[in-house]
Amino acid sequence: MRLPFPFLLTVFLLLSICVQAQTDAQTTYEKESIGFYGNKYIRDGKVISFKQLGTYLNSYPEPANEYKLAKQKNTTVGILLAGTLVCYIAALTQINKNDDLALGLGIVGLSLNIVALPISARAQKHTQHAVWLYNRDILPK
Repeated sequence: MRLPFPFLLTVFLLLSICVQAQTDAQTTYEKESIGFYGNKYIRDGKVISFKQLGTYLNSYPEPANEYKLAKQKNTTVGILLAGTLVCYIAALTQINKNDDLALGLGIVGLSLNIVALPISARAQKHTQHAVWLYNRDILPK
């Protein structure tokens, strides 16, 4: 059985259109998706900061909520680490003047640092989940 040329041409054109549409969707996803690059994030081959990440994540409600939680936890961690630094500096100034006070300040600083660790881990989880949700939401339908 011999297939007519117009039929074969039509099938070839339809397949080409389908492949092109899939390639376009994949290229769009690769440009818009966000990946991790150490403590930074990468989008379209460019490294973006946490602040820039928010501009992309705020386009969708679920990632925006996760980003907001991550940002709040990062702020808490920053405050705790600032308190740690203040305690350590104050402890250093009290060495040889009041050793008990220096030891107490050092312990308080260490405690603040220890409290910050799990909060920082939760912030990172919220950020990763926000990026995952964003990448899911930009998938072509």
